[in-house]
Amino acid sequence: MDAKSFEYNDKLDIHYRKVSNSLVVSGMGIIFFGLWSVIKVFTEIAFGQVNITEFLMSGLENTPRMRFLMFALFAGVILFVIIFHYYVGSCAIRVGTGKKRHYLYIAFAIILLAVNIVGMEQYFSADPAYSQIDVTIASFLVDLANCATLINLVITSFLYYGLKKSAMEE
Repeated sequence: MDAKSFEYNDKLDIHYRKVSNSLVVSGMGIIFFGLWSVIKVFTEIAFGQVNITEFLMSGLENTPRMRFLMFALFAGVILFVIIFHYYVGSCAIRVGTGKKRHYLYIAFAIILLAVNIVGMEQYFSADPAYSQIDVTIASFLVDLANCATLINLVITSFLYYGLKKSAMEE
């Protein structure tokens, strides 16, 4: 066995590759969960669980200009959610593949995790209709998986940078 193949299979290198691959997979998961969040909102609107006009216009005057502003704000929030998830996921993918060094995405991932945990409260406080209990359980499980992916991303990021630091010291 030559020195290069031995170096490639060094325990530190194997662990580094596992952590890098985990970052890439977690990044892809975050992007898909961002799309899931948007799809979930649109399905709730489509199936009549949420009346978008009543939700956006509650307590406001119902003029065409106000309706346009509220729907533009709604579209902006949806776009922000997609971009925010895409940024966190794509940064994790780029770090995992060794293309860039980012640190801000870790803070954003922690913010996403906090928002998801706070949002989980809806599953315990709401009284869903019995016919919708299966959808509620499925949404809860997907949101729980989203939290697990975010936790994995944050922990793996710290492991990744720790391995990078220890590799530079050697």
